[in-house]
Amino acid sequence: MVCRPLPESVTFLKISTTHTRLITATLDAQARTLLASHVVVCILLEKLLTEDYTTGSMPRVDDCPAAALCMEEGIMAITLNHTIVPAKDKQASAQFFAHIFGLQVKEGEGRFAQVQVNDTLTMDYDQLRPVVESIHYAFHVSDAEFDGIYGRVKTAGIAYGSGPFDHKNMQINSARRGGRAFYFEDIDGHLLEVMTA
Repeated sequence: MVCRPLPESVTFLKISTTHTRLITATLDAQARTLLASHVVVCILLEKLLTEDYTTGSMPRVDDCPAAALCMEEGIMAITLNHTIVPAKDKQASAQFFAHIFGLQVKEGEGRFAQVQVNDTLTMDYDQLRPVVESIHYAFHVSDAEFDGIYGRVKTAGIAYGSGPFDHKNMQINSARRGGRAFYFEDIDGHLLEVMTA
């Protein structure tokens, strides 16, 4: 492991999770929230600074003891609930996305055609918003999900590529932080990025 040097202006406080639990027991809710937030930042900073340059690997936040402490203390992590995607035809766009990503379009009528991506996020396709420019949407997926999405893109004959400016070179980026990534356009010209790391 290679440890990156810290700038002199950064003060880094390293506290064990057990010690933090003892400290938080004596604090009020607001102080616990503030302390736990600082501990999360410190632990993530430590992980980033000790990241292995050869593999680019870094544990996910889900594996972070400080994140577990935040959940235990009832501190809510910020999540993205939905994003509105401009579409020429909301149903066709939602069906395309759902098919390629192995998901389902939610039932029901209304302004949006919705695709539930995970527990918190829906892609809300809206044809009342004009498609005036390409928007970049990036999705972090497992290796198995990556293989499935990549297979469906190839089967559909969709051009794909290794970068946002090379999204039609028919190559996968295999050197992305120890994982894989590729880019392709949806039927409205939005750029979709699929990555494992």
